[in-house]
Amino acid sequence: MQTAFIIIDVQNILVETGFETQKLLEKISYLQDQARKQQIEIIYIQHIETEEALTSEDWKLSPLLKRQSDEKVFQKRYNSMFKETGLK
Repeated sequence: MQTAFIIIDVQNILVETGFETQKLLEKISYLQDQARKQQIEIIYIQHIETEEALTSEDWKLSPLLKRQSDEKVFQKRYNSMFKETGLK
């Protein structure tokens, strides 16, 4: 089994309207740094509920995540990060 740090549904609309998102983003940033130092893969899960969400700024991953270009993004349409995403 491979270890990965998975970040789920941290998208613009949720960051803008969420509760205590600054604290959440600080914790995520710290964990990202730790994962990168230990060469642990970081995977992002992006919820896309409709076709319009594919191009909507609201549903893009937040740039506050500071995702690196080699870090994978999986899009999900269901309330599961495994259903029809390619993740196992």
